[in-house]
Order: sequence, then structure tokens, then C-alpha cells
Amino acid sequence: CYGNVGVVVNEHFYAAKEGDSEHLSKNELKSLLKKEFPNLMQCSNDPAAIDQIMETLDQNQDKKVDFMEYSLMLITMTQVCKLFLQ
Repeated sequence: CYGNVGVVVNEHFYAAKEGDSEHLSKNELKSLLKKEFPNLMQCSNDPAAIDQIMETLDQNQDKKVDFMEYSLMLITMTQVCKLFLQ
């Protein structure tokens, strides 16, 4: 799994690509997941899969992922990794 500092820095790096450093667009989220979590994103060329991930993360349905929504994804992924490694 991942170190906390690295994933926080990465979220801001990817979010800044389209000018809004506080939120990830769908394209920024796709780039982040594809680059930082390649094993989990083998379906990244499937637009429906990316749409589903975005819809799941975007709790307030504003068509972007904020830091809290991103953090929930990281917490969930950490829990899954922990269960997988047990």
C-alpha cells in the first residue's frame, strides 16, 4: 500500500493539472489512478469503469473529487490492502 504523505502530495499534483488544485476532474482522477495504482486500474481504458469510480467517489455529485472524497478512497484502499495481506 502507500505512504500517507505521498498520496496527499500526488492528489494536489494531479488536481493542479487543470487549474483547480482543490479538486480532481474525471481526467485527473483517471491519470492519478492509472499512474499511482496500475495494478488496480487494469480496467482504466474502459470508460464505464472510470465513470463508475468517479460516481462512487463524488459523494456530493459536483462532477469533481475533493480532498475528503479522495481521502475516503485511500482509507478504503488501505483497509482492503490490510484484509488482503492478512
